[in-house]
Amino acid sequence: MQTTLDYMLVNHSCNNLIGYCETISSSDIEIASDHLLLFCTLSLPINHFFNKPDFMLPAWHKASAEMLITYQLNVDISLSQIVDTKLDTISDIETQVNAVTDILRTCATGCIPQSKFKQHAKPYWSTQVKLAHRLAMDKRKIWLQNNKPRGMQHVSYSEYKKAKSAFRKTQEQAIFEYENSIYREIDESSECDIRLFWKLINQQKRRKSNACYKLSYDSKTASEPQAIANLFSEYFKKLYTFDDNHAFDKRTHKRNFSLSSHFTINDIVNQLKTLKKRKSPGIDCVQNEHIIYGGRKITRLLVQVVHVYNDITVHSSGMENGG
Repeated sequence: MQTTLDYMLVNHSCNNLIGYCETISSSDIEIASDHLLLFCTLSLPINHFFNKPDFMLPAWHKASAEMLITYQLNVDISLSQIVDTKLDTISDIETQVNAVTDILRTCATGCIPQSKFKQHAKPYWSTQVKLAHRLAMDKRKIWLQNNKPRGMQHVSYSEYKKAKSAFRKTQEQAIFEYENSIYREIDESSECDIRLFWKLINQQKRRKSNACYKLSYDSKTASEPQAIANLFSEYFKKLYTFDDNHAFDKRTHKRNFSLSSHFTINDIVNQLKTLKKRKSPGIDCVQNEHIIYGGRKITRLLVQVVHVYNDITVHSSGMENGG
């Protein structure tokens, strides 16, 4: 039987990124599969990169209520200077988004405590473990100040050993709870039953080859290997060819997504409530807390920007790429 070659689809704009492409064929591969292996290397450039350990980010969990209020007031004052800016083009929107990003970062730097990314932080280290560790260190300092006496008859030595033992127990309990939570998460998120998995594997061993002997597409039927390959090629060629459809913009050939109705500030507020805190930011270093604690003015600005962007049909590459 003739071996069928699989396809690797690459956009024509990425032709200069292809290092080389080759077909790998051997007797072992032909026995194991009815398809040849296609190996391709791509040289993809990295546009943005920053080293997290060198970045200082706001420690929102350490901020007091007064700090958060001060941050919100500073954001309101700064945004009042650009809130009436006229937005007519995508360039105007991107300029305003960059200005708002700078305002959020600057206000947070001046009001919120900063913390560095801890690359080797222990995931189980909780508040209880931290307090127990601090108590043990304080007791150790007292013991050192008393010239390190030995024996349980000495108060400083006895309290130090008890605090150290309590810290170890708290640490072990935290590790146990953390590992159990990880195992529970893996168990709940797992989509594969082990017994069913091996049952299906054994069934596959007794089955015959799953080679495609017949393919039907677009009122055409192919049974020969070359005809099947040509039909596959025709299908993918049509799939990646722009279609004259009312859902596509003829000038840009990009899908037009428009909101059927304008949403309100309350819709944005309800979505902000679903955002998780203490998550890693993107390249702009804006965390979810920057917007959550930003106040109503930043929410109104978001509504305005999205509505204007929705009314403009030409999408810029910067916005599509998350710029």
